[in-house]
Amino acid sequence: MSQLGAQIDDIHNRYRNRFAGFPRITRDTEELEGILAELKKLDSKKLDADEKERVKANTELYTSELENIRTAQSEGPAALLTHRLSTWANFVQARYSRYFAGQERRSRDLGILAEMIEDADKLLSEMQQLAAKGTTPALQEAITLTEGNLKVYRVERERIREERKKVFGAERGTQFAQLANSQFNRYRLHFANKHRVSRNPRALEHIIEALQEILDGMEALLADGFNTEVHKKNIDLVRSNLGVYKAELINVRTAQREASLTDRVGFLGAAANDVFKVYRENFAGQSRSSRDIGLLEDQMELLLQVGKMMDAIDRTEEDDTNERNLALVMDMLYLYHREHAEVAKLKKS
Repeated sequence: MSQLGAQIDDIHNRYRNRFAGFPRITRDTEELEGILAELKKLDSKKLDADEKERVKANTELYTSELENIRTAQSEGPAALLTHRLSTWANFVQARYSRYFAGQERRSRDLGILAEMIEDADKLLSEMQQLAAKGTTPALQEAITLTEGNLKVYRVERERIREERKKVFGAERGTQFAQLANSQFNRYRLHFANKHRVSRNPRALEHIIEALQEILDGMEALLADGFNTEVHKKNIDLVRSNLGVYKAELINVRTAQREASLTDRVGFLGAAANDVFKVYRENFAGQSRSSRDIGLLEDQMELLLQVGKMMDAIDRTEEDDTNERNLALVMDMLYLYHREHAEVAKLKKS
């Protein structure tokens, strides 16, 4: 391959990494104009026949994409807001697909499901408020999908609770211990040894609520006569951790209340960079068939929480750094969701 052939590849890789498969309404037209201009600068006299054909095809592709982006962005702020709300609703639905659809109900995490219900309900309300000012086919479709998904989430929560009640005695005690361990693991992933300013207090509230429901069930089982030493020790452990988590929730809220906007943006950016680092080291350029899908799901969960907090800041504050960071996080979430789908496909084959 000639030096110009390598340049063509480098330019096209930049196009693929920044534009291919991403929502057009969020893309930077100036960035694509720069990529197109760089391609056109290549000296045609030094290109062989194959390279000339590639430059011609890529020029047409980039030009067409640039026009499509401009068309998408010409629809105005309401279209961008519709896309934003739809994207978050899609991320909620993707969590449902990962953790609930087709899964054994008794082991499912009601803390995650409660968070999903809260998120979907809030997004639906915002969509409906936007529609009251003037709806579009895209917005109406998003409302219909979110309404349907929200109903599914609520029904699923009740069915999970019903399934848990079908277990008795020692098996029920084991079930509660496993459910509690899931909440302990979730706390470790999101809060242990993490900077409080970058943590999402609502996520911790849902962990606490889920763990309290588990404790109530454990205590009811104890009152029914299941009083083994292991069960009583498990109850003590859950009570102790609940106390720790409730104290940590106060500390997280205090730290965020006292932090400046600059500090909040900075710590969230650092938290996102930590996730990016894990992804680069464990997934980028690696064989998908050997990847740890659980590790990828953990990183998606971490980045979702960071993104939600950045999004909350962006709704109320004017901060260019946070706006840029949020755009990058949304791009990476798109990328991670695509990667998860590909890895999951290989795991099933």
